[in-house]
Amino acid sequence: KPAPRPRAKRPVSDRPRLGAIPIAAMTAVILLSIIGWMWKSQLRVRDVVVDGARHTPSDTVLALARVDTSQAFFDIDTISMAERVAKLPWVETVTVRRAPDVTLRIAITERTPALLVIDAAGRPARYLDRYGYSMPYARGGYDVPILRGFDEPFVAGKPTDHPALLELVGVLAETDPATDALISAFEFGDDGAMRMYTTPKPGRGAIHVGLGEGDFSRKFSRLRAFWDQEVLAQREKHFEWIDLRFDSQIITRERTLTQ
Repeated sequence: KPAPRPRAKRPVSDRPRLGAIPIAAMTAVILLSIIGWMWKSQLRVRDVVVDGARHTPSDTVLALARVDTSQAFFDIDTISMAERVAKLPWVETVTVRRAPDVTLRIAITERTPALLVIDAAGRPARYLDRYGYSMPYARGGYDVPILRGFDEPFVAGKPTDHPALLELVGVLAETDPATDALISAFEFGDDGAMRMYTTPKPGRGAIHVGLGEGDFSRKFSRLRAFWDQEVLAQREKHFEWIDLRFDSQIITRERTLTQ
């Protein structure tokens, strides 16, 4: 009987067993997570920077932001912080972000005035933006029409609920430059209707324009067409009154200029 041949030995692999790989990887992930958590928990705010605030003092913004420097940098509630800053009257939008240099950056976009409200004594009182929000008067070189006869109380963070005025500021924000150049001032009449005054011209003064209580975009278009076709074409006349309140006609009062 032949002797049995010796069986070849299987090579022993020096690679780790497959079951050990996930355990090692999981351990590494856990360790890195713990290290990362410890690092993040020790970070504190290095600085708070306010960007875009022109009429809103940075100190006021920081006071409302109420940054807790004892709190971990990544635990600070930036959403609540932005909501508090957004209550300031000049602030239209605000975002708060964490910068890589452990700085909180508060970025503000301020409202753009559409009208300047004049008080009963003829003094600048406040601005209104295109959405009817009020902002305190500030010197800023804004070339916007003035508004007289508006005595609604100043309420920060809440737009006016006057329908005609809401429509007017929205239309003014979209008015083309040529039409905008014609507009100088508005006022509320005793009947609640809106009146307008054109920009004074040398030797002619301002023209009084009756606007009524709405449909201002169409009325401004009619005024612009009438201005080009009649006012500029008849230089020997001074138009004292242009009434745009009626759909079918434009009523005027004018006088002939003396040479």
